[in-house]
Amino acid sequence: MNFIKIFVVSALLMIHISCREKSILEREENKTESTSIQKNKLKTDRLADIPLGSTLASLDLDHYESYGEFIGNHFLDFYYIDNPTYPPLGINSKQLMLYFSDGLLIKKRYTFENDIVADIENKFLKEENYVIPKGMKRLNLTFKTKSLSYVRGDSFMLYESLK
Repeated sequence: MNFIKIFVVSALLMIHISCREKSILEREENKTESTSIQKNKLKTDRLADIPLGSTLASLDLDHYESYGEFIGNHFLDFYYIDNPTYPPLGINSKQLMLYFSDGLLIKKRYTFENDIVADIENKFLKEENYVIPKGMKRLNLTFKTKSLSYVRGDSFMLYESLK
């Protein structure tokens, strides 16, 4: 009878230990997965911070698929990046498209799920006391080194272009 009690207690103890080890392994896997997602988001956001005028050769875009074609005498490269943050506003976008012409970053296009016109007003137009009229479909802003175009339609797109 004692042998059976010892066997049952030993079996229960082994099950408890194996479940605990599995739980520890699952937590470590979750930590690793979370860290990987954070690193990927950090890398994605760094790509959003790339200044216009940067050269393709100076960037690490190996993990992103390039879509390129010749238009006239220029080779255009396009890179799509999912879920980056738009740095000046700190707002997440659905997608960023980088436009390179002959290896030079000439334009960025951010696509947003929601209208960000209020954020644009607060960041870029507040000092000028300019209010964007309701229903305006396109807004163009010009700065020293770049221009911004915001387009409202079925989706909301913000373009940054070299001047």
